[in-house]
Amino acid sequence: MLSLSDISISEVSSAILNAGYDVSFLVPTQTGLEKSILDAHESLRSFFNRTKLHDYSLQEQGLKKYVSAEFITSHEVFTTKVSLYRPKTKKGDPRIWIYGLAKFVKAGNLLALVVVEGQLYIFNCSNKSDFIAALDSGLPRISKLLSPVATELLQKLVMISQK
Repeated sequence: MLSLSDISISEVSSAILNAGYDVSFLVPTQTGLEKSILDAHESLRSFFNRTKLHDYSLQEQGLKKYVSAEFITSHEVFTTKVSLYRPKTKKGDPRIWIYGLAKFVKAGNLLALVVVEGQLYIFNCSNKSDFIAALDSGLPRISKLLSPVATELLQKLVMISQK
């Protein structure tokens, strides 16, 4: 349902990626907001695998996993609960439920999901104030320091490129 976004995903993703964060997106529909259930589409599932937050492929149908999330707005950052599950019906298609979501978004809004050091952060990219607040001060700063192994590898790559 990303195609239903009310804002350009490419522009938003460029800004988030340029800030150094990996990101995935959700676009809630009216039905999804009313039922508090959203499909965990393939790119979101891949993102959760990549960030080691959750692996739906290892999850049994009917079981739920709860994770904490920080929902960033221009006024506050509040903690909410997110349910990741595969229902017993409909082949167990992966679902995500963000508690209290309908209070802060409208159908068609673009939500960004970012994981930093195992913590999930969510913000509404369709709300310019929320988007700016997330990138300016809501998300934790990612360390730009390289590990010793990464530094050694970088030095070797520079030497190879000079040859």
